[in-house]
Amino acid sequence: PHPPLQARSERTLAALAAAAEALLADRDWSDIGIQELCRQAGCTTGAFYARFHAKDDLLPFVYARYDAALAPRIERLLAQAVRGPGGLRPFVRRVVSRIVRDYRERRWLLRAVGLYSRAHSAALSPDLLARRRALHDSALQAFLLFRDEITHRDPARAVRTGLFIAAAAARDKILFDAPHAAVTPLSDAELVTELTRALHAYLTG
Repeated sequence: PHPPLQARSERTLAALAAAAEALLADRDWSDIGIQELCRQAGCTTGAFYARFHAKDDLLPFVYARYDAALAPRIERLLAQAVRGPGGLRPFVRRVVSRIVRDYRERRWLLRAVGLYSRAHSAALSPDLLARRRALHDSALQAFLLFRDEITHRDPARAVRTGLFIAAAAARDKILFDAPHAAVTPLSDAELVTELTRALHAYLTG
């Protein structure tokens, strides 16, 4: 994509990213056309093609917009989860519930960006990846508040690995409906229950 050079160009880019996010609230990226994107953004198709060669080139900017609002929301949710009642197991359930709910509520946006990033591994900026690592570090520190209940010999590695496994399972089930996920019929509530059990057992087993 062509980098925005002027304030008007930046406003158009922001409007296109916001339009894409709005349209992805209830449908797949493949069902959204460039004309519809431009109509939603209030710009012309010429303005779109002045910045991008193809529709998918907009996706890194859509994800950057989503990511900009993610950190404060996750920090707030982690703080709420830590303050909740009970020890490690209820905390694990609150975190897993949030993961599943986020994937469900933003299914089409995260699916579109996920498929794009798999095909274009260098598309997401280093700054975005650094912010994502910082979020993982925040989650790790929240889990380590329950260190006394984590019996794995390397608590930090266990938390990072366990969160990766839980998030990957939820992602495959909700976003991509992968073949192995399709033959594992689970409602979201059942998915939360089973992932909570698995993650808690991994941390304490």
